[in-house]
Amino acid sequence: MEVLQGQQQALSRRVGELERKAWMDSSNSGKPPSSDPVWDKKSAGKKDTRRSLRERGARSPGKQPGAGSSTLKLVDDPDETIWCPPLSCEGCGGDLSGEPVTAERRHQVTDIEPAPAPVVSEYRAQAKCCPGCGATSVGELPGHVKARASYGPETHAQAANLIAHHVPVFRSTTLLAQLAGIRVSSGWMAGLRGKAAALVAFSGFMDHVAALLKTAEAVHVDETPARAAGGTRYVYLACTRYVTRLHTGDRSAEATREACCPATPASSSATDTRAMST
Repeated sequence: MEVLQGQQQALSRRVGELERKAWMDSSNSGKPPSSDPVWDKKSAGKKDTRRSLRERGARSPGKQPGAGSSTLKLVDDPDETIWCPPLSCEGCGGDLSGEPVTAERRHQVTDIEPAPAPVVSEYRAQAKCCPGCGATSVGELPGHVKARASYGPETHAQAANLIAHHVPVFRSTTLLAQLAGIRVSSGWMAGLRGKAAALVAFSGFMDHVAALLKTAEAVHVDETPARAAGGTRYVYLACTRYVTRLHTGDRSAEATREACCPATPASSSATDTRAMST
């Protein structure tokens, strides 16, 4: 009896699968239109209601009852106020330009202004000669002023923000020109990733993140291969709900332990393949 029941269940699953495949075409699956049967072509204005193999859920689409919401609200001090009085009477067409306002209704539009022109600051390192000993002294420039012409710290920060969010190099240059009005070369943008990584590495920030991970009760770790430094490397991830640490290295156990920053013996680490430590 158990054998017959098992065969019946298998046949039922097989029949259901064949029925689903029977009505699949280019309108409700990834099949190309050329695979549709010539005797079953749908008219141009006819829609197929069975466009998905997923079963309809119990929840209705859209915002769910009890979910939070946010609405754009009026501000008390707008940057600009534009008055829109009626010029003539809607009833008789008389002139209303000199009549007092009896009521008004406020409307506000929040918009983005065009990118401002870049601000160019010139630093002049001046030299002075000492009247006592005759030595010449030159004034010191700020730390970020090195080349004769360069981009400032804010430009570096905004450009690095684009690169850090995995925006392609050329597209990052376009976005920086559109949003900030500064046009940089693709080479400059491509070299910025290394500059930002060096600043982060020497700032001690990653050591602080590693220390926070060691105090967590549970840490998730993972790795994936990637191209780096002209060869194949492994990108290691160690994270909690609030802290994430990425690191590249080889496939050795020492590199894995160093990159993933295992938790303390009192805590645990979880991965999608096996437990790292408990």
